[in-house]
Amino acid sequence: PKVGCSCKAVIIANSSIIPLQQDKQYKVKPCFIPATDIADKEIKNVKTANMVAVGALIKILEIYRKNVLANKNGLTVRSILFACEKVFSSKPSLIESNKKAIQVGYDSVK
Repeated sequence: PKVGCSCKAVIIANSSIIPLQQDKQYKVKPCFIPATDIADKEIKNVKTANMVAVGALIKILEIYRKNVLANKNGLTVRSILFACEKVFSSKPSLIESNKKAIQVGYDSVK
């Protein structure tokens, strides 16, 4: 699922666990990402929900930098995928599922 977000501050809420309340007034508009549902359906591993959220965060930051900031340097999905390989180098069986979760989370934000 594609998830839209136009955040001034980046707050990611897992809408699989915390539902968006349409009638609620938020001081800062959170970005609701169904991270657990995405991890379960697309990765087949709910333990990767946090990595789905990381991918979504990277995309949100890229959109923000593109729309607001003159300096567009920062984290990229490519750098995070590379870091994932380094972080999980001692547990190679976790690398691909976590990289896939990051990419799926990234792709879920429009």
